[in-house]
Amino acid sequence: MNYDPQITALIELMKQAGGPPVHTLAPEQAREVMAAMNAVEQVEEVGSVEDRKIPGPECEIPIRIYKPQNAPASGVPVLVYYHGGGWVVGSIESYDPVCRKLVNRAECIVVSVDYRLAPEHKFPAAVIDCQAAFEWVKKHAAEIGGDPDRVAVGGDSAGGNLSAVVAANLKDSDELKVAHQLLVYPTTGTGGKSESYQKYGATCPIIPTEVISYFWNHYWRDPSDEKHPDFSVYSREDVSGAAPATIIAAQYDPSLDDSKLYAQKLIASGIDVDYREYPGMIHGFFTIDGLDKGMEAIEDACNNLKAQFEKLQPAKAGAAK
Repeated sequence: MNYDPQITALIELMKQAGGPPVHTLAPEQAREVMAAMNAVEQVEEVGSVEDRKIPGPECEIPIRIYKPQNAPASGVPVLVYYHGGGWVVGSIESYDPVCRKLVNRAECIVVSVDYRLAPEHKFPAAVIDCQAAFEWVKKHAAEIGGDPDRVAVGGDSAGGNLSAVVAANLKDSDELKVAHQLLVYPTTGTGGKSESYQKYGATCPIIPTEVISYFWNHYWRDPSDEKHPDFSVYSREDVSGAAPATIIAAQYDPSLDDSKLYAQKLIASGIDVDYREYPGMIHGFFTIDGLDKGMEAIEDACNNLKAQFEKLQPAKAGAAK
């Protein structure tokens, strides 16, 4: 593998740190490990941060609302963000540093969603929570200073899967229209037999084959869920009308084909897609602190979001005279 030098150094640090593989841990232990990894990361200042609980179909859903510095009191675009972690680990706490970076660079409100995790809450609990959170933000955007006509979804890995599913589910809704979908190395359900899965699954330092299976087996109720359209969004016959997309992919990622093939499917359906594949990178690079290409990907994603939000911005009074 021709890894980026920073990835090579990261892999060496991981080897030196040791510790049991994720797939050998109980979910509670895996969550503790992830929380500890993120606890040392530096965080950026933002305008404000507010924690809330919003109503959902099956339970209350915790969210965290980030606002940019010097944001106007109203009409700010919004990104609803779903964290990664294989539907088993991750939280609004562990993704706090990432969300702050997104707020400052996209200059939008970010609503981070603490959806229910597996195996305590198996598929489709996460989908139910994530779609309910998006719908709440659309209906209450003005209440939090946002623009209801400019609400995007985004997420990485499992969160990218959930973002793609929500965007596909709401593609025909005028009331709940998704402004943009930011999909960072998403799982789209091309199956474990894809070329990239076979090529990189055994060697990926973040999500090798054993870890991928660990997450899937905890998330699914039974193996048939692998083909369910609310997991395998790639298997849907019709994705026409879905929101424009930014898709971020890593060269040495088992889920590379999930990103690439879903981008092709959206493009074939007439959807505007900006697909970017970062050479030398691995799964997880978008959220790993200190990686130059990780920050580059964040900048690229945020620039795309800003451009899409700008397209949808209401014309100012008197501008069309």
